Amino acid sequence: MSFAPGCLGADAYLSVALLIMAVAVSFVAVTQAGATRRIESSGQLDNFLVRPYSRTRWLSEQLLLGGGAVISAGLLAGLSTWAGAAWITPT
Repeated sequence: MSFAPGCLGADAYLSVALLIMAVAVSFVAVTQAGATRRIESSGQLDNFLVRPYSRTRWLSEQLLLGGGAVISAGLLAGLSTWAGAAWITPT
């Protein structure tokens, strides 16, 4: 059974590799969201918020950190795929 008709060889490998990278990048996002939830539910956040630091600011920084990690992982996956394809493709 073929997932994409006419997709053979390097194209098939590249499509599967990109699928695996997309799953890995989504794991980064899920892990970051889970860590944020764990910190808040375990009470560790309360120890941090006794200082003059708002919960909204903390959450926005966590979201920016998670978003930056996902964007960085996506860019790294895309650039490494491009570099690999450029290295293999004859000029």
